[in-house]
Amino acid sequence: QLSRAAERVAGGARRFDVRRATFGAYVHALERDGVVVPVESPNGAPTYRAAPTMGALARHLAHELDVRSRAEVTRVRREDHGFRLDVTRDGEVPEIHAGRVLVVTAPPEQTRALLRDFALADEPRLASVTSDPCFALVVTFSRVRRAPAALPSPFERAERELGSDRETWVFHTTREFARAHLERSPSEVEKELVPLAAAALDADEIPSFALVHRWRYARTHRKEETEALVDPDARLVVAGDYLGDGRIESAYESGLLAADHVLELLRSS
Repeated sequence: QLSRAAERVAGGARRFDVRRATFGAYVHALERDGVVVPVESPNGAPTYRAAPTMGALARHLAHELDVRSRAEVTRVRREDHGFRLDVTRDGEVPEIHAGRVLVVTAPPEQTRALLRDFALADEPRLASVTSDPCFALVVTFSRVRRAPAALPSPFERAERELGSDRETWVFHTTREFARAHLERSPSEVEKELVPLAAAALDADEIPSFALVHRWRYARTHRKEETEALVDPDARLVVAGDYLGDGRIESAYESGLLAADHVLELLRSS
């Protein structure tokens, strides 16, 4: 269901802006390749979205990489010549993966849990970061009579899908609602949210498509300069948008810094 929704609409980041030259040069290359297109900016900064949906950017970045979906890393162990990861996929027999250097880009709460046996987990720049949850409702109606002037609780944002020829909308809930209902099934939350979205849009109440996605780690609130963390002795690197201001540009910059650390660790070995 989620993969079908990804082809229709982005339930997470809707667009991204460019504020610094390094990221700008990379985005211009993506634009030349047709991966991203410019859109109207809400803040005056150059703003883009991937085409046809934001998932296209992830697929472009993942080209030629070995990406394992629905795989949970259950344990991280340090060995003489690198790392060993215990990985479980869909409840099957665990897999073992090994490498010389480990880069972790999971949300801060998951990163701390994975690295609980490593000193880097207690690094203040990682230990102090927390995430807020959110539910995203993706919904398509045959007809919408108005754009929502005021959003009913528990929604805090609503936006029509960029570039869509259908009346597809994305609603995001408040963090308070998400925290209160975090462990409910997405289908239960969907039944509660769809009528509220229909009322906000003055739309037919039965949508042609609806899907709720639970973002357990949706937003962070750190506003410092972007960085990546490294423990040279452990040959361990941590990166992520939360090590900046939480925007996609911060994810890119943190990834570049992490790559520099990895190259240095490999050279030193």
